[in-house]
Amino acid sequence: MIFADNTRYFWIIGAIVFVISSIVLYYLNDVLRRAEYNASGLASATIFLICLTAISGGFWLIFHHPFRKIIIDRNAETVEVKQRSFVKMSQSEYELKDIFMFDVGKMINESGDDMFRVELVLKNGQRIPLASKWTNSREFCRNTANEAEDFIRK
Repeated sequence: MIFADNTRYFWIIGAIVFVISSIVLYYLNDVLRRAEYNASGLASATIFLICLTAISGGFWLIFHHPFRKIIIDRNAETVEVKQRSFVKMSQSEYELKDIFMFDVGKMINESGDDMFRVELVLKNGQRIPLASKWTNSREFCRNTANEAEDFIRK
């Protein structure tokens, strides 16, 4: 059984924001530097900061949304958690006998709303998140956790 926390849309949006803001920065900077256009230094600085902020936002989207893939293998009796981000890859493997349960983790965001994600709970109490982002659907997370639980307990 394979679960994938697919964040490629965040990566695509981040790349688009980065590219568009870089192009805008290049062309607007060129226009503002022409002799026939008398732009104040404040206008140039403002456009530069806006584009730089958009470029930073594009980088942030890419770097802070890693892709996670969870492979549950009953034959090998393992759960493998692979995480790939823009700059690094990590891989963890846990034996089925070390797994206590699949659970729904909960946090309260800055707006006061409940947010959930599926977590792998080991017998030693360690909780490994199986998703890089939180969702507001407790039912979806509970169904996913139950599906994984049913799969490993068969």
